[in-house]
Parts: sequence; structure tokens; C-alpha cells
Amino acid sequence: MEDTLLFSSMLMAFVKFCDRVKIACQSLLTNISAAIMTERGGQAWVQPIYYPFAYMAKYGRGRLLQSVLHAPSYRTASGSEVPYLDYVVIWNEAQKEVVIFAVNRRPESACVTIALQDFSPTRVLEHVILHHVDLKMTNLEDHQAVTPSTSEAHNLDGETVTFDIAPYSWNMLRIEIF
Repeated sequence: MEDTLLFSSMLMAFVKFCDRVKIACQSLLTNISAAIMTERGGQAWVQPIYYPFAYMAKYGRGRLLQSVLHAPSYRTASGSEVPYLDYVVIWNEAQKEVVIFAVNRRPESACVTIALQDFSPTRVLEHVILHHVDLKMTNLEDHQAVTPSTSEAHNLDGETVTFDIAPYSWNMLRIEIF
């Protein structure tokens, strides 16, 4: 789960800098810290990092929207301030939806409010969350230990969407636009 939070933020960084990053590759697709694991003569399964990769590949298409983040932060060893929350907002005009990807790197839940200015949102199509209480949890032993679930912890009021995100979690919201 810990790797999932890092990997998700890395994927979002690629999106944030899409005007400069034209291609990015995931080198470890199978085995040895990979998204997809196999056993010789046995099963294949996915690790938690697979899910943000799959959802972002499917729904992270369109135009990156400018957003402003106001969130608590922590200081790194180098003295930099890093927000506990990380997110990107993408407008997929072809699908008539806004997609929000968000990571909470904090041990507490967070309530996120995003004003979708100049959009006419009609409903939240989907709110997916990936979370586990044990940050060291993988799907190595129990192949279903960390899997996405849906959440109803969101509210749409006019142009404003508010949603709760669990501690140490990855989230995706798809919002239908009229």
C-alpha cells in the first residue's frame, strides 16, 4: 500500500507536467516489485500499484485543469514543504466528465472540496478508493488483500464537489458534466 501512494503521486506528476512529459514507461510490469505477479505453473495476480495505473490509463484522458491546493503539509529533511494531499483534475470533453485523482499521505482522513468553476456537474458517476490500514500490506500472500472499493462519501452541490478520503489512500472520482 505504501508503494501505491508513492506510485500514484508519481503518475499524477506525469499528468501535472504533461506539457513537458510526452511519454512515460512502467518498467516493472511482471514480478520483482511489479504491478502483475505470477507463480511458475500457478496463478497471476496484481499488486496494489496496478489499480491506480489501470484507472489512470482508462480515465486520465483529456485536458488537465488548473487547480489550487490548500492543504496541511510536512517538512522534508531537505526543508521542502510537501502537502499531505495530492491531486489532479482532468476534463474529458469526449466523455463529458471531470475526473479527479487524489492521494492522502496523512494518517488522518481528509475532507476535500473542489469548485468546478464554469462546469455544470450533474452527478458523481463513480468514487473509487484504494486503502488498507497496514501501509506495508501487499497482495503477495493474500492476492485480494488490497483491492479497490466504491465509496459514497461524496456530495455534489452546484459546482462544488466535496468528498472524504481515508488515511493513506488513493481515490478517483468521475463526475458527469451536462
